[in-house]
Amino acid sequence: RQLREALGDSPQALRDLSVSLDNIGDVDKALGRLEQARAAYAESLGLSRQLRGALGDSPQVRRDLSISLANVGDVEQALGLSRQAEVCFKESMELAAKLAEAFPNVPQYANDLAWVSARLKALDSGDQLD
Repeated sequence: RQLREALGDSPQALRDLSVSLDNIGDVDKALGRLEQARAAYAESLGLSRQLRGALGDSPQVRRDLSISLANVGDVEQALGLSRQAEVCFKESMELAAKLAEAFPNVPQYANDLAWVSARLKALDSGDQLD
């Protein structure tokens, strides 16, 4: 946050803050602090959307947005908010599918697609994934 304050809304400052918020969300989620995780992930998602607006649809921007959406979906599912989780997972899956299709030789994109697809399937079946 201090770097963002010092540097303004530079793409690097925004991405660094977004990644840090994802990490905080991960810790909060692991500790069972779901509302705090939800807030951290939601702020990260907002930054990812802001970066997409500023930078367009580069592969890194799309991947970051997809991951942020899936993180929000995970915590929404854990909170029993299935409809909100589904919306997040579907948008995340669309982004991941486009990346996997556009870059078939990048294993990370195929892995991301499989990861979010599994979350959507678990949601449909009522299961929870860690």
